[in-house]
Amino acid sequence: MLRNALIALILGLPLSVLLLAPVAGVLYRREGRLAPIAIAQLVAGAVYFCALWAYTLLPTPPARELTSCAAPQLRPFAFVGDILRLGVGSPSAIVHNAALLQVVLNVALFVPLGVGVRLLLHRGVVVAGLLGLGGSLLIEVTQLTGIYGIYSCAYRLFDVDDLIANTAGAILGAALTIGLVRARRTEGVVLAPGPVRLGRRLVGLLADAVAIGVLQFVVGALWLAWTQVGGPDQRAVPELASLVTWGVPAVVELLAVLTTGRTVGEALVAISPGTPPGGRWRQALFGATGYCLLGMTGWEGLFALVTVIVVVATKDRRGLSRLASGGRIVALVDARRARRREEAASISG
Repeated sequence: MLRNALIALILGLPLSVLLLAPVAGVLYRREGRLAPIAIAQLVAGAVYFCALWAYTLLPTPPARELTSCAAPQLRPFAFVGDILRLGVGSPSAIVHNAALLQVVLNVALFVPLGVGVRLLLHRGVVVAGLLGLGGSLLIEVTQLTGIYGIYSCAYRLFDVDDLIANTAGAILGAALTIGLVRARRTEGVVLAPGPVRLGRRLVGLLADAVAIGVLQFVVGALWLAWTQVGGPDQRAVPELASLVTWGVPAVVELLAVLTTGRTVGEALVAISPGTPPGGRWRQALFGATGYCLLGMTGWEGLFALVTVIVVVATKDRRGLSRLASGGRIVALVDARRARRREEAASISG
């Protein structure tokens, strides 16, 4: 169990980093800010879903060592007889009852899902139960089909009682949080131009890095596939792969800046364009496009470090690209929160 928890943590943290950019994009547009509690919820959710995967599907045996198939258990509430057969006549028997422990763990595994449905999605017990049933069914079918054909048959037991216990856990989690969830605000958030804070600027840089990385992965996979079916020989011209995998993101970021005045990451976190059209080439070359071009030479790491340092050092978070282009930088923020912050600053000043 400790091994699976460690796997969930190792996979969940980078997954939360990848998901931070789209989640931040939604929250910056909807609320004008990314609250620390939202980041904590994102990390917890990513680790939790990786834990679901680890605890329900791992360890996977080598296919050649799979000598027997797990027959499905389709009789509802069979666990009741198993619990009674192992005995519940004393506290010690209850604690050591493996069937009871299995049910309790299956219920507990889905309690966080029910909590998340209420706290994050603001939905009730019924939705939590349906999502719990759907998630559990997906896991059980994955087990039943041997991970959809990877194995010749099921290497883990499909158990209808697991569906019951998991669904009950999701319902229990949602029920436990009744009264803890604040009612949704009926008034809408008013967004207006305001200063860019360091957190948003850094998230924007991270969003660009993630976007470039995803593009590189897709382009690299397509390029590799092409070379395998009669395309250019990578061994003859090894620089071609670097040119393609860095060049495509460079062009995408360049077009984004030239047409909109901001990078893909800046657009995602609702940073408004502030560079005159005449300075956008410099903005691109000293920003994400320059990072991609330097990636072909191996100097992109140093460029990224300098970019972050300049962002931190400049008071308005203008950064290297806006300093080079002569542009300014603004963001869409919650007007009411900004007004309260200004009032508090004027009082303290």
